[in-house]
Amino acid sequence: MSSYAKGKASREMLLIESKNAFNELGLNLTLGNLASTINITLGRLTYHFPTKDHLFVAIAADYQLKVDALIHEIEGEFNLSVLFDLTSRIMDLQYDYRSAIRYVLSVVRNQSELFNHVLASYKADYETIRQMLHLLIDNEELKPEILEDQNFKVFMFTYLNLLTTWLASLEIYDSNKSYPEVKLLYLQGVFSTMKPYLTDKGNTVLDQKLSR
Repeated sequence: MSSYAKGKASREMLLIESKNAFNELGLNLTLGNLASTINITLGRLTYHFPTKDHLFVAIAADYQLKVDALIHEIEGEFNLSVLFDLTSRIMDLQYDYRSAIRYVLSVVRNQSELFNHVLASYKADYETIRQMLHLLIDNEELKPEILEDQNFKVFMFTYLNLLTTWLASLEIYDSNKSYPEVKLLYLQGVFSTMKPYLTDKGNTVLDQKLSR
C-alpha cells in the first residue's frame, strides 16, 4: 500500500473512531481526551484535524457523502414509497452520525469553515427536495399546491426541521426509549408535513408504509 493510501485509510479510521467516541461520550471531549480514548497520540490526531471544528467538518462531510450515495442508489420510478424508504435509511445514518449532527446544530457564524459547510449542504438539500417533490407531483401523489411559494417555504421549514432535530427529541423527551422504538413515530412526524398536500393515492401509499 502506498504512503498516500495508508494516510487516507488512517484518516478514514480516525473519522470512524472519533464519531463513535463522541456518540458515546458526548461533545465535551477535548482532542486530548479523544486521542486517549481511541489510543493514539494527540500529534497524530491533530496532524489530520488541527481543531475540533476541522474534525467535525470532516465527519459531517463523510455523512453527506453517504446520504448522496443513498440517493444515487435509487433506480427506476421515484415515488412516495421510495422516498419513505430513503428517509428511513437517512435517519439510520443520522443516528450513526448523531454526534456530528448535534455539533452542527450548535454551529455559529464565527466558525466560518463549519458554517460554510452547513450552508452549502442546506442549499444542496433544498434543491434535491424540490426536485423530489416535482417527481411526486408528476406521479400524482402530491398536489401541485405544495410548490406555491408560501406553501413551499412553510413545508421546507417544518420538514427539514423535523428531519434534523428529531435526535434532540430522542435524547430529551424519549430518553427512556431506544431509537428502534421511536423511529416509526418520528417517520410519521416527518411525513405529516406532507399531509395537507397528499392526493388520495399519496395517502394510501403513506398509510401502507406506516402500517408495516
